[in-house]
Amino acid sequence: MSNNIVLEKLGKNSRRYAFMSLGGFLIIIIAFLYSYKQLSSLEDIKEQKLAEIADLDKKKSDLETQLEEVKSNLTTAKSQAQILNSVVGKVSRSDTGAQSAIQQAIDSNPTAAGVVPRVYIEIRDERQRERATQIAKVLEEHQYLIPRFETVGRNMPDKPQIRYYRESEATEVKDIIKILKTINLQVEGRLMTGTSEVARPRHYELWLGVSE
Repeated sequence: MSNNIVLEKLGKNSRRYAFMSLGGFLIIIIAFLYSYKQLSSLEDIKEQKLAEIADLDKKKSDLETQLEEVKSNLTTAKSQAQILNSVVGKVSRSDTGAQSAIQQAIDSNPTAAGVVPRVYIEIRDERQRERATQIAKVLEEHQYLIPRFETVGRNMPDKPQIRYYRESEATEVKDIIKILKTINLQVEGRLMTGTSEVARPRHYELWLGVSE
């Protein structure tokens, strides 16, 4: 009788251990499946990120190519501008046909206006024409186009001025002032605020002043 009880207890313990082992095995299987799913998800994310990196690399390469094209175009434009300025600087004001052609090109083409710097010399009356001619010759030697002299009469300010219409052109105005100092003409720069829309790029006006 006691042997039967012992065997029954052993049987119960065996079944309990069997269930526990099965439960542990199922837990391991579930953990494995979960880990596999997570790993698969990570692989998908990895592939997605690699694709994004490849796309960014392509965009970077395309931008670098575009940048090189822009640099090349800019170099060409600068070279053309230098050639054009050199030619313009050799056009005499006495050659009215060439001056007129250049002025028409500037009036009809904003790009040309941005390439060719012009200095309009304003004189009070004919007594200043000789001095204006001397100034024009010096500016032409520095590749500035001098379209014509303009007589302004009593509108002339007391002191010489170089008037300009865009803040971005202040550096070039300083260059003009330095050139004029070489012929003993002291000029102050004056930005004509609120009027940039009425003048094309690199349009300057030299007012000789009453005292000059």
